[in-house]
Amino acid sequence: MPKSQKWMRFAILAIGIFVTACFLVGDPVMRSYRKRDMKDAVGQQGTAEVVTLILPRVNEMGDRIPPFVSVRFRGGIYTATNAYSIDRLAPGKLAHIVYRVGRSGGVVVDSVEPSQTP
Repeated sequence: MPKSQKWMRFAILAIGIFVTACFLVGDPVMRSYRKRDMKDAVGQQGTAEVVTLILPRVNEMGDRIPPFVSVRFRGGIYTATNAYSIDRLAPGKLAHIVYRVGRSGGVVVDSVEPSQTP
């Protein structure tokens, strides 16, 4: 076997080990960082524009897929964790949101519902 093939196999194996380690170690580290960042964040209320709205549906297995709503707020687009009264939400319209801002400045939108103002 030529020497270049051995190096190529070694490189592929090294990259595979590195990617696997990133998934096994990096994911828990990032989750704990996000949890610490949002630990003392106080819930706030605001108004945002609905960007994406995907209604709840049932997949082929009969499992219910929850609605997906993303909003534009403070110059960024954020996915809402919970959505209420989604039948009255529409892309391009304003919505009332409950959000938190972490110590790092990261925003998490906890809920979105139709705005009470016309």
